[in-house]
Amino acid sequence: MRHLFSSGEILNRQNEKKLSEGLFIGDTLEYDLVAAETPFICHGEMDGRKVSVEFHLDADSFQQAQFRHMLGILMQTDIFEGVWTGYILREGDA
Repeated sequence: MRHLFSSGEILNRQNEKKLSEGLFIGDTLEYDLVAAETPFICHGEMDGRKVSVEFHLDADSFQQAQFRHMLGILMQTDIFEGVWTGYILREGDA
């Protein structure tokens, strides 16, 4: 399921992340479950082209996201701003 970043998250630029390839600006965050093995996929753009970034969270960031999810207060930036264990950048919005 795709989740939109809130207007507040966008206004505060919490949907932006500096990657080695350039500045990534996320539009939506896609995930089905909040589980340790879940791949999170953020769809957005970089340098005016549509791209997707797939990533996993480190153990501490995942634990925080899981706790906020359990409380029903999980925001997209709780996941997006977490520490990534790595990422895969893909062209397009697939």
